[in-house]
Amino acid sequence: MSGPERAWLYAPMLNTGLRIDEARHLTPAWFHRATNCLTIPPKASKHRTQDVIPLPADLAAALRTMLPASSNGVVFHIPATPSRMFRADVRDPSIEPRDAQGRVIDLHALRHTYVTNLVRTGTHPKVVQQLARHSSISLTMDVYSHVFSEQSIKAVAALPSLIPDPPEQIA
Repeated sequence: MSGPERAWLYAPMLNTGLRIDEARHLTPAWFHRATNCLTIPPKASKHRTQDVIPLPADLAAALRTMLPASSNGVVFHIPATPSRMFRADVRDPSIEPRDAQGRVIDLHALRHTYVTNLVRTGTHPKVVQQLARHSSISLTMDVYSHVFSEQSIKAVAALPSLIPDPPEQIA
């Protein structure tokens, strides 16, 4: 895959939580222009159910111009070992292969990023679970979402003040 093709493979994965096997089978017919959604057929879905994924407006607009109106051919011609391709793409001195918590940067990390970004927007956890297409809320919140220190600082700063007026003097 060329660099621009790889960038376009990663974009829907980052913006929809699409799994690599789903991306491998993605056809233009999955994209519903009227609703700005992708419909993953049961044969391509991890859970063998039809999944409908809403798209961010900018991704939908880009796909509208990029994809033919109807076609049964796959969008991406993904190599047999996409993880090797991704590792080469993130092989950059400024990108650490593991973060401070030991989490690995790999193709599946794009799904973690999607879930974490949804949580950072303040999206209700049950909605995040549904968008991630997870079977349990604990999987979504305990495994896929990650908290950053600035989120904790912002949360504490938003608390109402419960400090009483100070007395003239103590003791």
